[in-house]
Amino acid sequence: MSRIRFTGQASTLQSLTQAIDRSSGIRIREEGGVGSEFDLSINGMSGNSIRYFLDGMPLDAKGTGMTLANLPVNIIERVEIYKGVIPVSFGSDALGGAVNIVTNRSRRNYLDFSYGIGSFHTHKADFSAQYTGKKTGLIFKPVISANYSKNDYLMRDVKVRNEEHTAFVIKDLPRFHDDYLSLFGQMEVGVADRSWADAFFVSASVSKVDKDIQTGATQDRVIGMAERHTQSLNVSARYEKVDFLTDGMQFQVSASHTMDHSQTIDTTYRRYYWDGSYIDGSYSEIRSRGKTLRHYHRPLTVVRSNLSYRLAEGHELALNYVFNRAGNRQTDDWDTDFVPTDDVLAKHIAGLVLRPVAALRPPEQRVLREGLRQPSDDRSERASFDYGRECRPGLRHEELCGIWPRNALSLLRPAGRQGLLRAQRPAADFARTAGQRFHGLSQRGAQTGDQ
Repeated sequence: MSRIRFTGQASTLQSLTQAIDRSSGIRIREEGGVGSEFDLSINGMSGNSIRYFLDGMPLDAKGTGMTLANLPVNIIERVEIYKGVIPVSFGSDALGGAVNIVTNRSRRNYLDFSYGIGSFHTHKADFSAQYTGKKTGLIFKPVISANYSKNDYLMRDVKVRNEEHTAFVIKDLPRFHDDYLSLFGQMEVGVADRSWADAFFVSASVSKVDKDIQTGATQDRVIGMAERHTQSLNVSARYEKVDFLTDGMQFQVSASHTMDHSQTIDTTYRRYYWDGSYIDGSYSEIRSRGKTLRHYHRPLTVVRSNLSYRLAEGHELALNYVFNRAGNRQTDDWDTDFVPTDDVLAKHIAGLVLRPVAALRPPEQRVLREGLRQPSDDRSERASFDYGRECRPGLRHEELCGIWPRNALSLLRPAGRQGLLRAQRPAADFARTAGQRFHGLSQRGAQTGDQ
């Protein structure tokens, strides 16, 4: 598994796809400018062999218009890339790998706004914030994102008609009818660190994507009127609890329902050229047949739960269940020969895994859990532990993740003090040393007030 951290990098990265493309074994090929189709390959596998997740839930739950290219970067903490076999907790049938986007779940209040402007009339704005009510303890997390581009870059050596319309000439002309607009808004409300829940949040999000359809694989066929529009509404909830029912048991459950509607408009009988001129024709631009205004209604319901229990020192038993129900209802307002469809696919996936984990003695485990649950700020010293094959939420301010049997203890200090320190330790004394080290840091911080 590869991890890409975004903390402190959101303002320097233009898009999520550009960051992922820098990882070894990952290649992303885009067909054009902003909002164009792209193909991600992991060690040569691509297409349906790759699955995308947002905090362990399918990315499609935010709407079919939401992709890696238009997801707000400032809400992302890190990206996990699984090459080949993926954890059973995802409940997916991906053969080539998976990309899991982990959002920022810090407990401190913040306000983040960014705006960027680029070539070809490109604009990008992202806003995210978090506020915790002092009396109620409710946590509010709004997110707003907008992307727009005309994608009017130069098309070289294209054929257009001369002024007399008697012959074709070769020119360099700006691309047209390739506008892209993406809007996303989300509000998440919940509580954390309660006796009955470590985290309980409900959220609602809306997304809208408008895309002009332009030429595909070749530039000889020019499209001037066809469009695609997508609107989505999603409601979801998640619950997490460490020491659920008994010590050593963790329980997580997430539920999501999405109402997604997209339409493809291809109702013009014209043949366009790169200078914007056209001639009347007898067939549509995309399908080269009759006029179509196709509607796609694709509701999606996903329920994901995970129950894990530490059986003995060094091993854990995890039970995972995923329910996925996807609908696909298609209608057409113009094509009288089209036969409407109303298909439904429901999947139940259950997984049981016995996995090795780093050994933590009960007293030391309590020290780590209680210490990491304390409110943190930018000056606090944090500990991160690598063990197991997948990232497991539960500890508040740092994740427990990695690849067995590395067992690396990482002490993350603020920039400018001592940088990043890493100490490789044997599995036998790894947890014991971690607990003592963190406990010592907490004591010194209480005495000096500088930690």
